[in-house]
Amino acid sequence: MSTRPPESGRIRAVGWVLIVLGPGLSAAMALAARELYGASTLARLTGRPVRWHGSPEFTRTAFELFGAVFLIGVAVFLGGVYQVRTGRRHRVLVVFTLGLAAVTAYLVCSVIAQPMPR
Repeated sequence: MSTRPPESGRIRAVGWVLIVLGPGLSAAMALAARELYGASTLARLTGRPVRWHGSPEFTRTAFELFGAVFLIGVAVFLGGVYQVRTGRRHRVLVVFTLGLAAVTAYLVCSVIAQPMPR
């Protein structure tokens, strides 16, 4: 079993994948948050049929979850840029991304634990 670090070229290739995936993830969360905002707030203000019946706490937790995943996308993008430029991983960004993943897991558990809106 070899303990040598991954090659610089392989890290750069992974960096390119991260550069593509990070903005896609962030954009998807921004669109989901926009849709939820439209369904939860604007529908009530404009008189359109309400499509969202979640409690204020459930709605807040959903927005927090979208925000955490959005930040993961940004961190992944920045890590990818760093990897492409240097051929190395940025340890602080890796730890930050893992911390955001832990926050995201906690928020997912919070959403699952809340009663489903009707």
